[in-house]
Amino acid sequence: MTEFLKYMIGSIYKILPLNDANNHAVKDYIDSISIQLVGALYTFPELTTNQKYVSIINSVNFLRKENFTKRQCKREVLRCTNILQKMIQE
Repeated sequence: MTEFLKYMIGSIYKILPLNDANNHAVKDYIDSISIQLVGALYTFPELTTNQKYVSIINSVNFLRKENFTKRQCKREVLRCTNILQKMIQE
């Protein structure tokens, strides 16, 4: 599971340059990340009760479904990557 969490740090962080470049594919990319995060709940069932992980899913799904500012995007991406780093260290 640690390798998956490390992989997700990089994947989520990649949202920032896509959004900063006003890349129109950013919503599709975020959708793909959401699919991976939710799919991991089947691969790693222990994540279903991990509030930190659920919080990451919530933030990514917000970015996926809502319009957001660059500031909101940066805040949520950095928050998610920090949570993932803490989960790895636990």
